[in-house]
Amino acid sequence: MTININPEGKGYVLWEIDELEIEEGIGLWFQGNELTDYDGVFELPPELVKFLSQQGYDMTWAE
Repeated sequence: MTININPEGKGYVLWEIDELEIEEGIGLWFQGNELTDYDGVFELPPELVKFLSQQGYDMTWAE
């Protein structure tokens, strides 16, 4: 997984899906440290939500 979030609150994750041998792009939008939107998947992977929560991001909107 590669995560890039810029200071303006826009970012993305490149999520590697080993079973399918593909990489999925997930767009992320934050206001401050709070997730306000995402794009590219039906729901965010729980591992990503947990990881970003541990990094100090408010992921309540995705839970």
